Amino acid sequence: MESQFTPYFRLPFLDYGNYFVTHQDFGPCAKLEMQALNCLEAYGKVLGKEKCADLLHDYEQCFHGTLQYKRVLAMRTERHRQYYMGERKDHYAEPPKSGSF
Repeated sequence: MESQFTPYFRLPFLDYGNYFVTHQDFGPCAKLEMQALNCLEAYGKVLGKEKCADLLHDYEQCFHGTLQYKRVLAMRTERHRQYYMGERKDHYAEPPKSGSF
């Protein structure tokens, strides 16, 4: 949420651009973003960073995909380890047969 900033001048046409900064139209992070922004609105910018830290952290993880990336990396590392230790016959699984899906 650090990317959010307050413009120096408050002008009506600047409010039209706020729509493009949010993630409300796509993805699974829309609900988390709304909860985090509602919390920040309730507590304010300074106190909200402290009180809403868990919501902000969850939203950032959802948006950047850090947990998903770490999980995929761990599975890949384990697959490589199993192959090099001889526990696995093939390095990668066989692809599905043509026309099976």
